Amino acid sequence: MNDDRSSSPSRRAIVDLTTGVGDCVLPREFISIAARADQADAETLTEDEKFLKIWFATFLSEQDGNGDCGKAFVACGKACADRHGVNGTIDRIKSDLNPDATLDEKLTALDLGLFGGGRLTRRGNTVTAVYGHCYCSFVKQGWIDSPQLCECTAGWCKTTFGRMFDREVGVEIIQTVLRGGDTCEIRISLE
Repeated sequence: MNDDRSSSPSRRAIVDLTTGVGDCVLPREFISIAARADQADAETLTEDEKFLKIWFATFLSEQDGNGDCGKAFVACGKACADRHGVNGTIDRIKSDLNPDATLDEKLTALDLGLFGGGRLTRRGNTVTAVYGHCYCSFVKQGWIDSPQLCECTAGWCKTTFGRMFDREVGVEIIQTVLRGGDTCEIRISLE
């Protein structure tokens, strides 16, 4: 572990995992919960432990070992969207729309139905989502505070917007709170 991580009180729980996980950083508590969930009988796991088991298995299976965790976190973002029922929510939103709904009508329905309203803006075929804080449960619970986790949001957005607009979308993380920004800002290309 390098010295700046160990000297920062907020980073003491973070460890570098160098065996099979490249240089990705995950907290000890996260690892121990995932290990316990992996060894436990599925019927005894809490919902959070079940999700953590799936998320961590996805992370490990997608990690390429070269220190770049982006692909693994994007895959985990899809798992998170799946776990939280995003596909079902989007299907309900779409079923409530007129089949001839415009792009703006679809975006407004998505904004109100999934994002809480007022978070999505559009310019041409580019949508920008802005949040005042991080919504990730792993961050809220203090399990992960690595800026690498923000790539998970890219996977969540790819899944969400891809499902809503029935196409592959591009996602770019502009800034995040974990990376020192005042907000989390994600740009989604619908082209």
